[in-house]
Amino acid sequence: MKVSILVPIYGVEKYIERCARSLFNQTYDNIEYIFVDDCTKDRSLEVLQSVIESFPNRIDQVKIVRHHENLGLAGARNTALDNATGDYVWHIDSDDEILPESVELLCQKANESDADIVIFDVEHKLINGNTYIEHSNIGDGRYGHYGAILERRTPVYLVAHFVKREIAVREDVRPVKGINYGEDFLVTPRISFYASNVSYIQKPLYIYHHANEGSYTNNMTRRNIDNLIAAFDVLRKFFIEKLGAETASELINRGEIMNKLTISLVCSYDDFGYVKGLYPWLRNGNDGFLKSHHRLLWFFLKRNNFSVIKIYRFIRSKLT
Repeated sequence: MKVSILVPIYGVEKYIERCARSLFNQTYDNIEYIFVDDCTKDRSLEVLQSVIESFPNRIDQVKIVRHHENLGLAGARNTALDNATGDYVWHIDSDDEILPESVELLCQKANESDADIVIFDVEHKLINGNTYIEHSNIGDGRYGHYGAILERRTPVYLVAHFVKREIAVREDVRPVKGINYGEDFLVTPRISFYASNVSYIQKPLYIYHHANEGSYTNNMTRRNIDNLIAAFDVLRKFFIEKLGAETASELINRGEIMNKLTISLVCSYDDFGYVKGLYPWLRNGNDGFLKSHHRLLWFFLKRNNFSVIKIYRFIRSKLT
C-alpha cells in the first residue's frame, strides 16, 4: 500500500524541521512526500531541503511542487492532491507532527477493515505547554460520520482523516479556492458522505501544535468568519442535493447551530454584532443534540446575550 503525505508550505520556517523529521522518521517505507511551496517568503524551503538531505533513504520519495503565485491553503492542498499517486492520502499541516508509527498503524487498520477513511485521536499542544487529547467519533444514527462532523462531535480537520485517494479523486471532493479558514470543515463531511466504511484507531496519531501565531486557526478575522459561513453554504447545498431537502433539514439545522456557536467562541468581541445576525431562523431550532455546556451557551446566544459567552471564553483562556 502506497501512502501520499501532502504538506503545504508557507511561512513555517520555525516549524518545518520538526514536521519534516517526524514525516521522514516513519517506520513505514512506502510513502511519497509532496510538499507544495505556496510562494513562501521566508526560509522554509531552505530548512526543508536541509532536512531532506539528512534522510538519504527518503530523498527519492520527496517531491517539491512550486506555485508561481500564492493560492492560499486550499489551493496548496489541491495542488498536492493533483500530484498524489498513493492508495491513501494524508494531509499534514507543516507546523505539526506525527508519531513515528502513525503511517504504519493507519495502513494496518486500512488493510484490516478495507476502510475508505481511517480516523484517530489528536493530541493538542497549547502555547502554555499544556496538552489534551481530542477523541474522534465514527458517528451513528441517520447521518453517521458526516453528521458527527457537522455537530462537532469529532475533529473536523482534514489532518485527522486518512483517506482513500480514489474517493477524493473520483468524487472531486476538494477544498474551494479562496476558502482558507474552514477548508477542512468544507471537505471532510463531503468525503465522509461518500465513504462506505470509516474505521477508528483510539490513539492520538497526530500532534497539533498551537504555537504558530501566523496560522489560520490563530487569526479569526472578519474574512475568516465569512469563510466559515461560505463553507457551510457549500455544505448546505451539497446535502440538500444528495439527501433531499426534507431528509437534510435536521442535519443542516444542527450544522448551522454549531457553526454559529463555534464562531461566537473564537471571533473577536467586536464581531459579536456581526455574529448576532447569522442564521436568524435558528431561534426555534432543535438543540437537543448539544452537550450540556453547549446547550447552556446556545440558550443565551440565540437570545443575543453574549455575556455568558464572554465569561465562558475568559475561563477557558485561563485554563488553557
